[in-house]
Amino acid sequence: MVAQLAFGCILGGHKGFVSARIYSLFYQAFHPQEHMEERRASGQVSQTVWQLWQLFEEKTLLNTSDIRQAMGVTQKKGGSKVDKAIMELQQYYYLTVAGSRRKTDKYGQPYGWPANVYERVENWVPEEWLKLNSGLGCEEASGRILDIGIAIGKNINRTELAKTLGI
Repeated sequence: MVAQLAFGCILGGHKGFVSARIYSLFYQAFHPQEHMEERRASGQVSQTVWQLWQLFEEKTLLNTSDIRQAMGVTQKKGGSKVDKAIMELQQYYYLTVAGSRRKTDKYGQPYGWPANVYERVENWVPEEWLKLNSGLGCEEASGRILDIGIAIGKNINRTELAKTLGI
């Protein structure tokens, strides 16, 4: 099944959907030019973000429960730091929501509510999505995002939209 929309905390840290047609604009505007290792070395990412990224270097398709278990935290003890790290990696287009799944018991039977499953953007995003607006700089991509937002929205203030999206 080919993805039709991207979903996650990808609109300036707010949850939302981005279409294939404009995904590359958001990627160009928000994904840092430096590699994660360079960002870590320069102090731009927290230890929790770095540990989470390392986890995705080893495994793919992890849900929140998998992540917390692998990082040795619980929802009440350390979980909020991990949740913030998941959001940050989505906001900067390192991770994306790739679907959902339910936990399984020792007999393999599903239980509980479905939870988001995350994957590295580079593994999930269809290659053609990134080619649509490739070659744009961060500022030009940001400007186009704002132009589209103004064109499709009603009574949207460009400055407020830029602030909401973190552009």
